[in-house]
Amino acid sequence: MSMQLRDDDRRAVDLLLDRPEDNPNDTPAKAPVAATSLQSAEKILNLLQQMPAMEPPADLAARTLLKVDQALAALGASAVQSDGNVAHRDQRPPAS
Repeated sequence: MSMQLRDDDRRAVDLLLDRPEDNPNDTPAKAPVAATSLQSAEKILNLLQQMPAMEPPADLAARTLLKVDQALAALGASAVQSDGNVAHRDQRPPAS
């Protein structure tokens, strides 16, 4: 089930998060907001704040660098030298 925010709910969330409007043709965030919409948005944001923050996997950096190296290897380059040190970037423009 996909739920969409009503304009009043969206303005309430914008007001709580103090976000500028993305669309200048839209109703400005400073427009009156119904108290019920503001309370509902506040409850949801408080609930989200109480959720535990997920820690990234311990091997995230290693897996990311491996994918970068694999992509570079497909181009005939490498981001990691054989001794495990990070290679310096070649400052020359790529051959065309």
